[in-house]
Amino acid sequence: MKIDFSRVKVIVFGDIILDDYWYGICERISPEAPVPVVNVKKRESRLGGAANVALNCRSLGASVTLVGSVGKDESGKELISLVQAAGINSQIIIKPKAITTKKTRIVAGLQQITRVDSECNPMEHYHEDFLSFKSLISDADIVVVSDYAKGFVHHANKIIEIAKKNKKRILVDPKKQNYLNYSGASLITPNLKEFETMVGLSRNEDEIEIKARSIIKKLDLECLVLTRGSDGMTLFQGTKGHSIPTVAKEVFDVSGAGDTVIASLALGLSVGMSFEDAVIFSNKCSSIAVSRFGTTSVTLADLGL
Repeated sequence: MKIDFSRVKVIVFGDIILDDYWYGICERISPEAPVPVVNVKKRESRLGGAANVALNCRSLGASVTLVGSVGKDESGKELISLVQAAGINSQIIIKPKAITTKKTRIVAGLQQITRVDSECNPMEHYHEDFLSFKSLISDADIVVVSDYAKGFVHHANKIIEIAKKNKKRILVDPKKQNYLNYSGASLITPNLKEFETMVGLSRNEDEIEIKARSIIKKLDLECLVLTRGSDGMTLFQGTKGHSIPTVAKEVFDVSGAGDTVIASLALGLSVGMSFEDAVIFSNKCSSIAVSRFGTTSVTLADLGL
């Protein structure tokens, strides 16, 4: 089956993150404290958060505009450079008082030893005036909100309101416990932990389904897609839930898998796939992403398409 996303235009709003990897060798324990000593040999930076969503859209062939914020620092400059090098239309706002969100992972062999996060108060990244992006939203085929709770899309409802007025479908990767902020979206894609943060622990599948339908009704969603790591994904739409098992041969690293999920869902829906077919396509994409180390993007060639 031939799929062509080259005419699809996506706009991604969200929290932009620099994923920094330090690779090295660990052969001893520190004499100063019971911690491993890593002799760093290589450093690699990748796009994370909303930027990874945009990268996945771009790597699958779509045209993408990324809207988010960075600090006035070296990490922010590096992120902007990576975004531009990936062929992503950059609408990045520089917040002078903010620190660019960065996750530094120290890796020995293929084992993550520790992660060091650099971030500021989310309100330093807070952005309120999304009306200036109205023309970009009206020109897009679909709108994606990638909320990592770092502040930029604190009021996702303002983006959703503009998108709905322009009759655009809106997909949200949620993070907030107060999920009413996503009211009016077309669908949301929580993982199981995020889902239970919203509605509490579920004892069984029946309870998960009842709570999923409750969210769909409260938020006036078209559907909800629950991502479940090695257990695949579940689509809740209408009166039924449809579970799709992962096709990954091995789950190696789930970092950024949710970014791949929402990006591929957006593209699938944009070319006319049904929700079920889009979830099946997205599941194939995410299965490739979790079989690789670190945040990554997927191409049509990876899918054999």
